[in-house]
Amino acid sequence: MSNIPRFVGYAAAFEKAYENDDWVELESWFSEDAIYEIGLPILGAERCEGRAAILAWFPDVLDRFDRRFASREL
Repeated sequence: MSNIPRFVGYAAAFEKAYENDDWVELESWFSEDAIYEIGLPILGAERCEGRAAILAWFPDVLDRFDRRFASREL
């Protein structure tokens, strides 16, 4: 079975959270002990451990990177 429908659901939830800056909407997509490895030191933390840390990292990195551009496209 393909993971594409699940990824599309997550991507839609992420975009909604990006628009309204409400990261609580993504809680259901991460387990309490989730690990998010980025691998790009320029973006700050390379590894976030735990759902709370991941959800706190998103607005921080988006403010420092994505939101600095005039537009954003997928």
